[in-house]
Amino acid sequence: MTTPTTLSQSRQTMRNALFVLIAIFFGGSLPASAQYHPERGYDAMKKGTVFVYKRVSGPTSTIRFVGKRRGLFVFEAHTIDGQNTNYERTIYRNAKGQTVRFERADGAKLRYEPHNCWLVAGQCNYEFYDRNGVPGRYRTSGKFTNRGYVQTTDYLNGSNWEPVVKLRVTFDENGLETSRRIQEGTKRSRYDLKKVISPK
Repeated sequence: MTTPTTLSQSRQTMRNALFVLIAIFFGGSLPASAQYHPERGYDAMKKGTVFVYKRVSGPTSTIRFVGKRRGLFVFEAHTIDGQNTNYERTIYRNAKGQTVRFERADGAKLRYEPHNCWLVAGQCNYEFYDRNGVPGRYRTSGKFTNRGYVQTTDYLNGSNWEPVVKLRVTFDENGLETSRRIQEGTKRSRYDLKKVISPK
């Protein structure tokens, strides 16, 4: 029989996992998957390339490709507030554009096992480990459309799968993600690509 203390801890763990997942999507920066080409991967991207995105009713965000480390592609995310640029996180992705782990500005290190199921058609399952190493189980369902990709994510709460977030992205004719729409319950958010700054 579950004691009240254990039940409370379980609920707190669920809230923490949901908060972290939602923060990834609603936090000011667009995930580095925005620069991933579904067919060419990251092969055509030069080190130092910066992608500038504007969140509707929110701050401008930048994603900079800093290179490869131990087989993973590394990106740094910042937000721009007036004249100030604020570091948010470093993101590590595999060759398929899927996030494996990330490190936040506050020092927290979080990871996915095996990855976050980005750009997977059909059902995909993963575990997300928060800064304390506590796992949460997630399930995604994704499909490619004529203009982009749609994905829904559910969280396993006890024995029930509960909806968390829905993403809809649009690609241009070259396969670059140009917009991302996010829905979590009644909350909606959108990011649009403003420009790409190539290294000199």
